[in-house]
Amino acid sequence: TELNKLLHGIKGIALKQRTMINKWQDVNIGWDKDDNLQTRLTTLVCHSMTDIEHDEKEMNNLSS
Repeated sequence: TELNKLLHGIKGIALKQRTMINKWQDVNIGWDKDDNLQTRLTTLVCHSMTDIEHDEKEMNNLSS
């Protein structure tokens, strides 16, 4: 179904995001000492680790 295709695409993008976290840290030198950058990294990690298939709120957003 279309929803399955969408989920597959989102999973692929999420995997790419997860692999980019180390590159983000390399580009944002000093992130470990900067509160704003630490907040951005935490948000990035949180968003890229969300398991939308098992998150009822996210699935409802996709189904709408």
